[in-house]
This record gives sequence, structure tokens and C-alpha cells, in this order.
Amino acid sequence: MARKPPPEPRRARAGIHDVAAAAGVSVVTVSRAFNTPDKVSAKTRQRIDEAIRKIGYVPDLVARSLVSRKSRVIAACVPTFVLSAIPDCDSIEFHLLHQALFEHLWAAGYTVADGHMSIPETPGLGLDIEALRQVAPPIAA
Repeated sequence: MARKPPPEPRRARAGIHDVAAAAGVSVVTVSRAFNTPDKVSAKTRQRIDEAIRKIGYVPDLVARSLVSRKSRVIAACVPTFVLSAIPDCDSIEFHLLHQALFEHLWAAGYTVADGHMSIPETPGLGLDIEALRQVAPPIAA
């Protein structure tokens, strides 16, 4: 019985050090080009951009989040019973509000992780419909 050949070793992911080496600049310059591009000359940014394309660099958002201690991800989770609890809330209006929220946060540099929870209305759950209407009144057309 023939043995399978060993799997190809996984290539390490290109990092900021690889970009710096390929562009012929320091790691600090690459970091500055990413974070404050106005402080790096156009010619140097172009060399960095070419190096990024050449080596296939993709920023590691997890590493960036760990270093900066900021993920720039916002979770938006809307229980489905909220929509059914507000009779004047049309699904089209909710969609438009939802879309506006996403666009505003995206423009501010955030990613939105969206989700819907299906929670049955349960007596004693503590959902005060009148209080909810005060916080989230129906949208006027």
C-alpha cells in the first residue's frame, strides 16, 4: 500500500516586516503609512503599496485588535419580539433605520456584526412595551 506524500508546509502569512523588506523601508515607515499616511511621502507610499500587492500582504485584524486593544466591531442584535411589540413599526422603516446605522458606523471605521434573536414573548420576562415605545418611538415617514 502506497503512502501518501506529506502535506505541503503551510506558508507563513506575509507580515509588516515582509512589506518593509520588499519596499526597502523600515517597519516604522510601513506602520506610519498604514496609520498616518499623510506623514509618509507619496513616493514611499507607492513603493509600500507595490510591495503589498507583490507579496500579497493582508492586514491581520485580530493582531491589530490585540495591539490596539480596540476591535472597532460593534455587535447589533435585535430580538425579533421587539418588532412585533411595536405595532407602528413597519419592517421597511426598520430596514431603513438599520441600513442608516450600518452606513454611519462603516463611515466611522467600524464593522457591524449583525444578528437577530428569536425570543418568544414570555410573561414576566420584564419587557415593558410602553417603556419600549418611549425609547424607540415609531419612525415618522
